[in-house]
Amino acid sequence: MDAAGIYENLKGKFGESITELVTDNPDPFIVIGKSSIADVCGYLKSEPGLEFDFLRSISGVDTEEELELVYHLFSYKHRISLTLKLRMAYDDTEVPTVEPHWKAAD
Repeated sequence: MDAAGIYENLKGKFGESITELVTDNPDPFIVIGKSSIADVCGYLKSEPGLEFDFLRSISGVDTEEELELVYHLFSYKHRISLTLKLRMAYDDTEVPTVEPHWKAAD
């Protein structure tokens, strides 16, 4: 499954929490509303056909307009990568943890 297929799957499950799919760069990504990140990640880890069992990294980006959290996921079973982004204002940076899904997030 590619990023577009995963996006459609997530959009069907989480609706407006899945805000954008960006494919016009070498590393396509899906933008998610920050309040839903823990639920979306739990789904991505456990849903048959997805099973993203590895959190490669979480990084922060300051775009000089807003902050972004970037999650790089990998499914060993399906040999696919996925990038998720959260966008937030400088004064609204509290984000639910994904540590229950991947201990590396602690």
